[in-house]
Amino acid sequence: MSADAAKRIDELVVRISRYVAANPSACDTAEGIRQWWLAGTAPTPQDVAAALDHLVRAGSVERLVQHSSTVYRAKHAG
Repeated sequence: MSADAAKRIDELVVRISRYVAANPSACDTAEGIRQWWLAGTAPTPQDVAAALDHLVRAGSVERLVQHSSTVYRAKHAG
């Protein structure tokens, strides 16, 4: 991964983390996150997927399969 790509993904990780901290019940698909949570930044779907993968590995976001969609939300203790 290039340094520019890593920087873009790191910025998305911060933005998504802030969003879920401010909206702990938020839950959406990767595309919904790209369009709504990250509105105004126009990230690529690939960058959003990489940022979400990072957050899932870090344990702060969880990935859930619901029906035929995959959604992401803050991982809550418990």
